[in-house]
Amino acid sequence: MGEPLSPSDSVKRRWNWPFDKAKHGHLLHRSKDRMDIQEYELGRTCRSSDSNKSSTSLTSKFVSFLPRGFANRIDRRVKQERSQQREWAVGVLISAYSACAVLFLNIVLTIIAVSMSYPKFGVQDFSSSILYQGKCSTSGNWARGLHLLSNVLGTIMLVASNYCMQCLCSPSRQDIEVAHAQRKWLNIGASSIRNFRYIDRRRVVLWMVLLLSSLPVHLLYNSTVFSALGTREYGVLLASANFDFNNPPNHGSDAGCFEQNISMNMSTFYSEVPKFERLDTQKCINTYAADYIADRGTLILVTNNVTADNGSLRWVSMGNSPQQYSSYSFLWMCQSEPNYPQFIHDDTPGERNCEKFPCQKECKRGDCETVCLGDWSVSSMPWSDPLLSSNMSYSTNSSWAKDSATQNAGATCALDSVRADSFPALSVDYCLSQKVEEECQLLFSLPICIIVILCNIVKIVCMFMTAHDPRKEIFLTVGDAISSFLSRPDMTTEGNCLLSKNLVSMGRSSWERSSKPAKLQPRRKRWRDAVGGPFFAVTIVFCLLLLLMSSVLFYLGVMTLRAKGQSIKPTELWKLGFGTITSTAIIRFCDNPSNCSGTIPMALLANIPQIIISVAYFLYNNMLTTMLLAAEYNDYAIERKPLRVSWAKGLQRSTYYLSLPYRYSIPLMICNTILHWLVSQSFFFVEVVLYDMAGKLTAERLIACGYSPIALMVAILLGFVMVCIILGMGFRRFRTNMPLAVSCSAAISAACHPPPGDNDHALKPVMWGETSAPQVDSSSNGEIATRSVSQPDTRQYSSVKKPLHRANESQTELLGKGNGFEDDGEAIAPVVSSPYTGSCFSDEGNPCADQAKSHVNLLGESLGVGGRRFSEYGHCSFSSLEVSTPSTERLYL
Repeated sequence: MGEPLSPSDSVKRRWNWPFDKAKHGHLLHRSKDRMDIQEYELGRTCRSSDSNKSSTSLTSKFVSFLPRGFANRIDRRVKQERSQQREWAVGVLISAYSACAVLFLNIVLTIIAVSMSYPKFGVQDFSSSILYQGKCSTSGNWARGLHLLSNVLGTIMLVASNYCMQCLCSPSRQDIEVAHAQRKWLNIGASSIRNFRYIDRRRVVLWMVLLLSSLPVHLLYNSTVFSALGTREYGVLLASANFDFNNPPNHGSDAGCFEQNISMNMSTFYSEVPKFERLDTQKCINTYAADYIADRGTLILVTNNVTADNGSLRWVSMGNSPQQYSSYSFLWMCQSEPNYPQFIHDDTPGERNCEKFPCQKECKRGDCETVCLGDWSVSSMPWSDPLLSSNMSYSTNSSWAKDSATQNAGATCALDSVRADSFPALSVDYCLSQKVEEECQLLFSLPICIIVILCNIVKIVCMFMTAHDPRKEIFLTVGDAISSFLSRPDMTTEGNCLLSKNLVSMGRSSWERSSKPAKLQPRRKRWRDAVGGPFFAVTIVFCLLLLLMSSVLFYLGVMTLRAKGQSIKPTELWKLGFGTITSTAIIRFCDNPSNCSGTIPMALLANIPQIIISVAYFLYNNMLTTMLLAAEYNDYAIERKPLRVSWAKGLQRSTYYLSLPYRYSIPLMICNTILHWLVSQSFFFVEVVLYDMAGKLTAERLIACGYSPIALMVAILLGFVMVCIILGMGFRRFRTNMPLAVSCSAAISAACHPPPGDNDHALKPVMWGETSAPQVDSSSNGEIATRSVSQPDTRQYSSVKKPLHRANESQTELLGKGNGFEDDGEAIAPVVSSPYTGSCFSDEGNPCADQAKSHVNLLGESLGVGGRRFSEYGHCSFSSLEVSTPSTERLYL
């Protein structure tokens, strides 16, 4: 560690460093046409004089956006924890502070909601309370905005919780040393329940509490605020074209029924008629042929039929009745025979429906014909009908059945629109429509808010308890482990430099220290081999089963729509929209949803698919993380680059992610967000409140779940594409045949026994390969020691593009080409050279061959105990010094 190496002892290498050039000294400008590229020496001279100043991390950049006082406190805490080798605790504290900010906002927003709701709207249902009542567009926009805010806050809380869970699950150097002493291994850089066997119970409990407290966030956070569609009941009247609304006739006995049916007395009604909007027939149909109407009231149909009574209004029907939640709310348009402009009356068993089609193909017993409809006509009925009752006095004698009879007991208002079929049909020429104010609602659920706040508090307590964990030097990434093992090699894995996760998994005997050498396997493995067959199969099968179940549900939903008379053409399904409430796409859990369901149960039911998607995402993310972690580890055999660690020192890279690079994590997060949104639009919470014709809120309301076939279809397509992508990635091959350590602590430590001569390997760019020949030291009772004599290096890093030597061509064939893995640093291409005599590039002969032979002869001079020769044994390791490509024909220790 003392004196710097001479230029002849270091490897000169071009290094593209786009950021913070000033902190990396010893930079030399290259040629004039490449002034933007600089180089420095990879030796002791490139080591930072002050690792604390040169290291940058996510936390150091995060605090720069905070107030100065708070940033200074965090900076002091960082220095304190760094001195105690507990830098990870700072990240946990920042997560806890972020969760505290979310808790503060949740409490403030809940208090604001309560103060807005109860004073204005009075005592309401405890499960949900009104925040706003008015225009549907306003309530919908507020709901979408608050949903976005809740998603942001929920994401912050879940990310902070996941980071703490990763810290709890990640082993420390001490944990690994204890496990390795028992010939057990732990997972590094990936979430694993396996580690629970070797960590203390306190951390396991904290991890489980953080996990369980996340479930309500997935299930309920999006349901804290929601909108309810307000629909208004309306009456339909029929008048002749020459009816004089300015001089209404005296209806006499019909006056009482008029007020009951229209919810206003005659004088008020006739005074409001001049304000009615005139609609032509087509616009009238389009306006009132809607499932739930919010801005329209009483409708007057005007006819030119000469048989119509020009001296009185006729009662037609009632629309938006609460009993019509399971079918169309405009059935009155469909109940006259036989002519309709766009609506067809379809009598199916137990259902009455309307379809918006000018023509329909009807098939009976194999005979099909196309029926097109003409003029729109409706039937009217009198305002009141006689009420018939039995005279029970006749039942006093023995012949009551013979003498029983009915008699007129008075009159009742005609509210049953089905009876309109018995009256003659009259054509409609235009309509008069009453415009009313919308009464949609924005509601919040106080119980759900309280549950979310309590879960938030539990998470914060667990986070602060995690921050007080006394452990030091925990490994959040594989780079953390390599850095530690290079600084202090693990003696339990010495002499097993080709150890892989598969070998370790076979049992403790597979990685006992042994003098038996091993050969490097020539076959390059596929990415799926890093995951393991069982987990890969479980993840793919789970995702495929989820897609299959979704496809079955899509088919059942479409068939249900078809049975209700809805067209299932893609264009018509698209018109139904994403998450749009339609009467034909409401799932009935009982005969009357307003009596068998509540807000919280339906909100939980509507969010159950979100939990299933989260489980699939967890499996998918874990598999992708494992493959990319193995690919990053494998890249060190072909590229020299700094270690990616949680807290950078020297020339190390700071990690802005735990395992997934941005080129993968960002698209994955986008796809996951879109998938969650599509699922929320496919199966969603529905609440429809009913106002009577007078504009008063009734006790009738619809609380159920709705579905959207087109949103479900898009979700299935997206899920299928994601499964295809992960399958394709699983069949890719790694760039080299380097042993797969993946996240296995034993295999990683076995690859970190560098040759002596430099104690700062971890602080510099490193590479994996053959370093030097091990020999048996007679003074250490046969223990394997590492020679300081290096193999001839076949890699020199130069900025000049020249032809590669033939020896390097075979090396390139062995390593393979291309892997698509993201590197935060710059990749450096290997070229042939000698580390002792300068560049091997030459247009004449092969000046490197003789040098290589001389170095091999040096290795052949070493003898072990009892005269046994170890020159044929090599050794592979991560190192900042020269390395060469391992041979598949040579034995390694």
